[in-house]
Amino acid sequence: MEERIRRVVTGHDNNGKAIILSDGYATAVKTVPLWPGLVSTDIWKTSASPIAIGKSEPDPTLGRGALHPLMHRTETVDYAVVLEGEITMLLDDSEVPLKAGDVVIQR
Repeated sequence: MEERIRRVVTGHDNNGKAIILSDGYATAVKTVPLWPGLVSTDIWKTSASPIAIGKSEPDPTLGRGALHPLMHRTETVDYAVVLEGEITMLLDDSEVPLKAGDVVIQR
Protein backbone atom coordinates (compact mmCIF):
# COMPACT_ATOMS: atom_id res chain seq x y z
CA MET A 1 0.00 0.00 0.00
CA GLU A 2 1.36 3.41 -0.96
CA GLU A 3 1.64 5.87 1.92
CA ARG A 4 1.13 9.52 1.03
CA ILE A 5 2.92 12.29 2.89
CA ARG A 6 1.06 15.41 4.00
CA ARG A 7 3.10 18.53 3.24
CA VAL A 8 2.26 21.88 4.89
CA VAL A 9 4.05 24.90 3.35
CA THR A 10 4.12 28.24 5.16
CA GLY A 11 4.78 31.73 3.88
CA HIS A 12 3.69 35.30 4.63
CA ASP A 13 0.76 37.48 3.59
CA ASN A 14 1.03 41.10 2.39
CA ASN A 15 1.18 42.27 6.02
CA GLY A 16 4.04 39.91 6.93
CA LYS A 17 1.89 37.50 8.94
CA ALA A 18 2.73 33.80 8.79
CA ILE A 19 0.15 31.88 6.74
CA ILE A 20 -0.36 28.46 5.17
CA LEU A 21 0.44 28.57 1.43
CA SER A 22 -0.51 24.96 0.83
CA ASP A 23 -1.66 21.97 2.84
CA GLY A 24 -2.03 18.66 1.09
CA TYR A 25 -0.23 15.58 -0.10
CA ALA A 26 3.28 15.93 -1.51
CA THR A 27 2.96 15.92 -5.27
CA ALA A 28 6.19 14.38 -6.56
CA VAL A 29 5.70 10.69 -5.76
CA LYS A 30 7.63 8.11 -7.74
CA THR A 31 7.49 4.34 -7.72
CA VAL A 32 10.16 1.98 -9.01
CA PRO A 33 8.69 -0.94 -11.01
CA LEU A 34 11.85 -2.96 -10.39
CA TRP A 35 11.16 -2.85 -6.61
CA PRO A 36 7.44 -3.25 -5.90
CA GLY A 37 6.42 -1.30 -2.83
CA LEU A 38 9.33 1.16 -3.04
CA VAL A 39 8.04 4.75 -3.07
CA SER A 40 10.13 7.91 -3.26
CA THR A 41 8.63 11.32 -2.44
CA ASP A 42 10.30 14.67 -3.09
CA ILE A 43 9.13 16.94 -0.28
CA TRP A 44 10.72 20.24 -1.44
CA LYS A 45 13.54 21.49 -3.64
CA THR A 46 15.72 24.54 -3.52
CA SER A 47 17.64 25.74 -6.55
CA ALA A 48 20.08 28.27 -5.13
CA SER A 49 22.03 29.29 -2.08
CA PRO A 50 21.18 31.58 -0.53
CA ILE A 51 17.53 30.91 -1.22
CA ALA A 52 15.32 33.65 -2.65
CA ILE A 53 12.18 33.64 -0.48
CA GLY A 54 9.20 35.45 -2.00
CA LYS A 55 5.61 35.67 -0.79
CA SER A 56 4.75 32.54 -2.75
CA GLU A 57 6.14 30.26 -5.40
CA PRO A 58 4.99 27.31 -7.46
CA ASP A 59 5.56 23.84 -6.07
CA PRO A 60 9.28 23.28 -6.75
CA THR A 61 8.97 19.50 -6.75
CA LEU A 62 6.90 19.65 -9.93
CA GLY A 63 9.66 21.43 -11.82
CA ARG A 64 13.19 20.37 -12.45
CA GLY A 65 15.13 19.83 -10.43
CA ALA A 66 2.55 37.63 17.47
CA LEU A 67 0.07 35.62 19.37
CA HIS A 68 3.05 33.68 20.53
CA PRO A 69 5.99 35.77 21.79
CA LEU A 70 8.66 33.15 21.05
CA MET A 71 7.92 33.04 17.33
CA HIS A 72 10.71 34.25 15.06
CA ARG A 73 11.44 34.76 11.37
CA THR A 74 14.52 33.82 9.43
CA GLU A 75 15.51 34.04 5.79
CA THR A 76 15.79 30.27 5.58
CA VAL A 77 13.83 27.24 4.51
CA ASP A 78 13.22 25.01 7.52
CA TYR A 79 11.93 21.43 7.48
CA ALA A 80 10.03 19.81 10.34
CA VAL A 81 8.97 16.16 10.38
CA VAL A 82 6.53 14.81 12.96
CA LEU A 83 7.97 11.44 13.88
CA GLU A 84 5.51 10.36 16.55
CA GLY A 85 2.34 11.61 18.20
CA GLU A 86 0.64 14.89 17.39
CA ILE A 87 1.64 18.56 17.70
CA THR A 88 0.13 21.93 16.86
CA MET A 89 1.99 24.41 14.66
CA LEU A 90 1.36 27.98 15.80
CA LEU A 91 1.12 30.75 13.22
CA ASP A 92 0.37 34.44 13.77
CA ASP A 93 -3.43 34.05 13.50
CA SER A 94 -4.02 30.31 13.30
CA GLU A 95 -3.03 26.87 14.49
CA VAL A 96 -2.47 23.75 12.39
CA PRO A 97 -2.73 20.25 13.89
CA LEU A 98 -0.02 17.88 12.68
CA LYS A 99 0.33 14.14 13.18
CA ALA A 100 3.05 11.54 12.76
CA GLY A 101 4.30 11.48 9.17
CA ASP A 102 3.36 15.10 8.37
CA VAL A 103 6.09 17.41 7.05
CA VAL A 104 6.23 21.19 7.38
CA ILE A 105 8.20 23.43 5.01
CA GLN A 106 8.65 26.83 6.66
CA ARG A 107 9.63 29.51 4.17
